[in-house]
Parts: sequence; structure tokens; C-alpha cells
Amino acid sequence: MSSKMDENQLIKAITEKVEILHKLITSDKNNDDAINYIPSINFKFNTVIKPLGCESAKEFKSIINEILNFNKFNEVYSTKYVKKEITTILHKTLNKYDDIKPEIEQFCTTLIKNSNHEWFIISEIENIKLLNTNMPFHLIDCTIKCLSEKDIPFDIKRTEIGIFNLSESIMKPCIFTTVSAGDSEKARILALERFSNSLNLLRIYFPHFKPTLKGTLRFGMNQIYSFNKATELIETNSSLTGHPLLEEAYLDEELYTWLQQSGIKELKINNKITNIVKQCLHWLEIGLNEDLQSAKLLHFTTILESTLKLPSESTELKQRVSDRCALLLSSTY
Repeated sequence: MSSKMDENQLIKAITEKVEILHKLITSDKNNDDAINYIPSINFKFNTVIKPLGCESAKEFKSIINEILNFNKFNEVYSTKYVKKEITTILHKTLNKYDDIKPEIEQFCTTLIKNSNHEWFIISEIENIKLLNTNMPFHLIDCTIKCLSEKDIPFDIKRTEIGIFNLSESIMKPCIFTTVSAGDSEKARILALERFSNSLNLLRIYFPHFKPTLKGTLRFGMNQIYSFNKATELIETNSSLTGHPLLEEAYLDEELYTWLQQSGIKELKINNKITNIVKQCLHWLEIGLNEDLQSAKLLHFTTILESTLKLPSESTELKQRVSDRCALLLSSTY
């Protein structure tokens, strides 16, 4: 929890940096070395920010880092969101240059106020079969089940406008979770990380299974719904996709019972062991998706390193990993 003094220091630092950036972007020399930066246009304020030069871009990045490093905002806010908001403030200063401190104060207050919003994130899964349609699979921080209206914390009719229609996913396999975040992009990022860990857990038992969210295997739109429980607003994320062959996994009560007996409930606890397991699941996904055998072996070796290295060991282990692996595999080693 930040103190009022800390907040005032943040406001002061950001105000000073934005004032410096304002002078840079309005100078004639701003875009002399601008090669890879895109201009920003705001029709509301009728303003244009020319492509940033190196010095301007460096100052802009410094502002973003200052904000994200404050009070662990990087854990609940996305870089994309902060960049967007700071850019909007810059457009306001270009439209009418007054005292910008009130704008910064309002923005910082909003960041602190919205930092713990709860988001319900849900997506249909393309290539998974649930043999018991009434049974939920609670995997780490997510739930996989055939969706029913009672699973959704908002009126499903609210998604029937436009191209998105969540009612079409009723009684189809879906994955959902609840995360704390300050903006929808960060909520989606956190949820996708959870989705990935949970689905990769299944790949230990179904190596052929390539879990994929709605639309990412077939032509169409990738539909991920984000519901902000505080504001009751629904946002969607979409992207065009391709259509490789489907490879399915079949989940039943017997498998889920076995998973529970294996200790998957313990993965909900946030500690050093569970963090190592989640890291291993990440490298498992990369390894299983890799076609080149030498690269596949490298990724699986990384799993062994993540599992068997000591906290003080941060470099390649090679012989020590081999010895420890052999120790686990043989009682006569």
C-alpha cells in the first residue's frame, strides 16, 4: 500500500518528466532522428504528435517505467494502457498548454483506485472433449467445463450485440478464471498465463494435445471476453487466425480424480515450489510444440534445470543437472 507522500512524489516526478517531454515534442528538432516511430493523432483534441526522436522516445519510456515501477503497478497494469493514457495527456497539453499537474494527479489517483479491480476472463476451447458435461475441472487457478449461464457473472444477452455472442458457447468446453488487474489488457495477459499453465498441465498426460482458445486453430475471430466486476463493463479481444489440424484431449471423471490425488490442488498455493512447477509447464509447452528435435531436447533440458537447480545457481548446470537427474532415476547411483 502506497502512502500519500509516495503518491505525491510520483505525481511530482511524472509532472516534471511530462513537461520535459512536452518541450521536446514541440521543438523543431524532435523528429530529426525519428525513423521507427509512428505519429499519434487525436481527433478529439485535434492534435498530432510527430514521430518521436531518440531523446523524446527515451524520455517517454522513462515516464512509463516510472509509473510501472511504482507500488508494483507493473503487476496490475499493462505497458500498453499506461502508454495510451500518457499519450492522451500529451495531446491535452498540445491542445491547450495549462498546468498539467491536475491531469497527472487525476491519472495517478485513477491508477491507485482501479489497481485491484476483479476481472472475469473466459474463452471457449477449440479442441477438447469433456465426457462428463456437468463436471468442472479445477486446474490450478482456472476452471474448465461445459459452460452454463450460471457460470457467467453477468447477463449473457449483453454479448449478443455485434459479432460477439457468448450464448453460442453454452454447453461447449470453456476455460475461465478471475484475476485482479487495473486494465483489460493486463487482465487478459494474466488470464492467458493462467490458461497456459492449466492447459499445459494436461499436456503432461496428453502430449499430442495442442490446447487452443476459440478461433486460434480455425479461420475466424479469437474471442476472449473480459468482464470488469467493478465497472460491469465487457471487453473483447480478437485477432485473425489460421487452421492447422485439430488435436483433441478427452477429459473424464477418472482422470480428474487421478489429478486431484496427484496433488494439483496444491498448485493453487503461491510458493517457491509451485512457481517452479509453473515455470516447467511453460517450457513443456515450448518443447512439445517444437518440431526440430535438437531444439526440443534443449527445451526439455531447461525443464530439468528449472527443477533441479539450487536457488543460488543461475547459470547452465550441465554436469550437476545430469548427476541429480541420474540420482532421481536410479536408487543405486
